[in-house]
Amino acid sequence: HDLNTLMEEHPDLRKSLAAAEQQREAELAAAGVDPEQLVTRARLFRDLPAAVARAIAARMMEFRLPEHEVVFRQGEEANALYFIARGVVRVMLETHGQTRHLATLTQGDFFGEGGLLHRRKRGATVHTLTPCTLYQVRREDLESLKDIHPEVGRLLADVDRSRVKDTEVMRQIWGGAPDR
Repeated sequence: HDLNTLMEEHPDLRKSLAAAEQQREAELAAAGVDPEQLVTRARLFRDLPAAVARAIAARMMEFRLPEHEVVFRQGEEANALYFIARGVVRVMLETHGQTRHLATLTQGDFFGEGGLLHRRKRGATVHTLTPCTLYQVRREDLESLKDIHPEVGRLLADVDRSRVKDTEVMRQIWGGAPDR
């Protein structure tokens, strides 16, 4: 069964989900963080229609990490895209036994899209430099969004091409063939 069918068959489920969504929205409003604004402020998603931004924001899950915590490691399975609501993260690339700084990302930035698009392992390690509030969008949620809103898939593919190109250039600068 899909979710819509289940909700039609079980009206109490629909009420419970609506109540949970309202509670989540109230908690986010109290915290001063609006996931939809995170989506629309991210340069990648800036030109998306409001309905698409709302659909992405509705699928976001908040979590908090202390400073110096690993979000994910290079080589792990890619299962989510992350938006930074608060804090600073560092993206590190390990190549030829050396760890190199690839990027520092802050509030409003996002990361983790590459592995999702290609169903490959994480291409870098990301860790927090400060306490962070992150919003996660899982692979299965993005897949369903891409089916409903094809522009999401196109935008993710565009940014991925750009980041893959930048990473390959950095690997060449550091010497050696790109890791595959």
